[in-house]
Amino acid sequence: NMRPIVACILLLMATLIGSWSVAKTRRELRKQLEKASEAVGYEYMKVEGFAVPGLLHRFKVDNVDEKSGRIEASVNLSYVFVNPFLRWDPDVVSNITQIEMDSARLHRPTIDGCYR
Repeated sequence: NMRPIVACILLLMATLIGSWSVAKTRRELRKQLEKASEAVGYEYMKVEGFAVPGLLHRFKVDNVDEKSGRIEASVNLSYVFVNPFLRWDPDVVSNITQIEMDSARLHRPTIDGCYR
């Protein structure tokens, strides 16, 4: 009887097609969010109440110059911010609730204008 094997193959095909479809949806969503970020730019930071809460994970003094009092330090900082223009309805995009994006493609808050 081939029915269980055929059913298994059909289920596997449906799973693969579903995975491919979600992956494609993810790629399209990412593209749309990148376009939205480009179109909006830094405008979202002008919204009343905009804030960037951060957390300092590591602070290491690298060098102290006793003559000038200059201190060089290394820090590791993480922060969270909300861009209200980068939202979507998960029901419309395969129940995707989170997505990874290239940070270079986003307009993000800078700390003292410096990024490396």
